[in-house]
Amino acid sequence: IGSIYFGAVSRATASPPERFSIPHAVWQAGQVLFLTLILLILLFLLSIPILVVAFLLALISPAVAQFSLLFSSFLLLWILIPLVFSPHGIFAASQNAFRSMMISLRLVRALFPGVGLFLLSAVVLAQGLGVLWRLAPETSWLMVAGLFGNAFIGTSLLAASFIYYRGAASWASQFRK
Repeated sequence: IGSIYFGAVSRATASPPERFSIPHAVWQAGQVLFLTLILLILLFLLSIPILVVAFLLALISPAVAQFSLLFSSFLLLWILIPLVFSPHGIFAASQNAFRSMMISLRLVRALFPGVGLFLLSAVVLAQGLGVLWRLAPETSWLMVAGLFGNAFIGTSLLAASFIYYRGAASWASQFRK
């Protein structure tokens, strides 16, 4: 269902808007499953040495082990951030999972300050407005407005990310030629 949602937002932000195709939606869902499998394997392979080192440090001092796990978490996040546009390649450019990961890596590396600012803005908007939407009591009709508002903002940020991805990919492709 999430794949259909991502595909719908991607098609709506395309210029001109694209039509829905069941075979293409099934292919996209398969590529997203494959991307998820690749990312889980990558995360597992990266976390094995980290956990071994943390275990050895825990034998010396639990505080040092906790600090090493915190540092390792930030390191893993730093490694995985360049893959943030991998789903966008599948839905916006009809790329397979591996190719979309490689293009996301190159794109984020080439445009890191802009991508970082975009991601930071999106997270701040989503979290900040998420707090606003949760202010209404659960028994109030304003909670329904909050649900729709949260859905609207989430979809708007996803649409903005597709527009940003297409613009950044177009800009980056001009310099490869």
